[in-house]
Amino acid sequence: MRIPLALKVMLALVAVICAGVLPAQWLLRNTLRDTLQARAAGELQAHAALLAGRMRTMPDAESMRTYLRDVALDTTERITFIALDGTVLLDSAHRGAMENHLQRPEVQAALAEGVGVADRVSASDGLHYLYVALPVTGTRGMRAVLRLARPADSTVHLAEEGARIVELGLATSVSLALLLSFLAVLKLVRPLRRMRDAAASLGAGEFTVRIDVNTGDELEELARGLETVGAQLRARLASAGSGEALLGQLVHAMVQGVIVMGPDRTVRHINGVARAQLGLRGPQESERVIKLMDSAVVCQAALDAVKDPLGVDVRVPHPVSGEPTDGTVVALRRPDGEPLIALILDVQSTGALALGEVPDPRDVVTLPLREMMDRALARVAEDLEDSNASFSLPDEWPAATLAEVGGRVEGAVTETLRAAARAPGAQSQTPLTAALHPGFLCLRLPVSLSPDAIRAIEPRLAPLGGRVEVSQGSVQLWLPRA
Repeated sequence: MRIPLALKVMLALVAVICAGVLPAQWLLRNTLRDTLQARAAGELQAHAALLAGRMRTMPDAESMRTYLRDVALDTTERITFIALDGTVLLDSAHRGAMENHLQRPEVQAALAEGVGVADRVSASDGLHYLYVALPVTGTRGMRAVLRLARPADSTVHLAEEGARIVELGLATSVSLALLLSFLAVLKLVRPLRRMRDAAASLGAGEFTVRIDVNTGDELEELARGLETVGAQLRARLASAGSGEALLGQLVHAMVQGVIVMGPDRTVRHINGVARAQLGLRGPQESERVIKLMDSAVVCQAALDAVKDPLGVDVRVPHPVSGEPTDGTVVALRRPDGEPLIALILDVQSTGALALGEVPDPRDVVTLPLREMMDRALARVAEDLEDSNASFSLPDEWPAATLAEVGGRVEGAVTETLRAAARAPGAQSQTPLTAALHPGFLCLRLPVSLSPDAIRAIEPRLAPLGGRVEVSQGSVQLWLPRA
């Protein structure tokens, strides 16, 4: 299951906050309770010491008891006066007789250590108290034990109130931290999404990318790096596209029939002379070319041609008539890949394109298909309005770039669309499709164009190695890819 990065970061921040807040809250609660208890015990001990000091000069237990009875009227603390044998002489919370208190832990500690503190439930009334006991001394030594008690619930209540205040503060801090973390996640994720979209555009062949990231940190550096990668890819592909386009131009300009095959055994280029000489027409064209180039003679000559820069002469059977046809297999070496294999037939033609019409390779540029189609369709918009015709476009144009010189390709496409819009019987929603082929992009329209329109379009594409094919009821533009 795919979990968005923003959610992952938020969950991580929440986990970090909880890992710090929950233990802190538990420690604060316990520390606050212990602190309040120690403070209450200190107050009880100070009060008990004050009373014990005043009782030191009293002559007998009765006078002490009378004094403590008066003190009990002015305090909320429970006062217990205990004889050395554990007999309870006075308890401000009880009027009747009480059991012996000699074994009470705070009393034992007071007799043994001089002070006793206990936090426990009273055996007399079942209430929870904090006890502090001190011995009452006189000139002859220890005379009795004085014990003060305060309900522990009051301390617990104060601790709970303090804990709630702490929890409220922590909750406020956590909420603020979550809000700030959410803003931080947005600041982090938005640039990442822009760079993700830019990387997707690079993968789709759109190398002119601009990434709107101005964070002043590593994210901005990464964005600028992606833009640099796009620019370098665009420059390299433009250079490679120029070379490939120039090769196609030269192939179509040669007076001999030429077939160029790539390392993947696919035909990259084939000129009109070779088509005419070998009788390559109709749906059997691809099958016959592959049969010819995969023949044992051509395959062996291709292996030998890699070692011989002058090429290897061969005699191959004509794919239609079967008669011997002479030619030369040449390896076209490339600096960045395996060589291309070219079969040059010994057939002359006077109808080939003159070499002077082939554009200079420095003039060849790359043009994204989508950009070219948008401009061509915009130029024929007025013709479409006049004829009430329209085109049905594909949902997405193929991610391809074309070899272009001086607007020849764009002009050929524009003229084809304009002629289709003006053609007799032009229909609305005429489907316009594009398909990728080795070295070419085939743009197809199911319309019939006049011979004059075809003659106007062909000269634009021929110097670039492109061509126009017309079949019954359709026209296909083979545009050179870069």
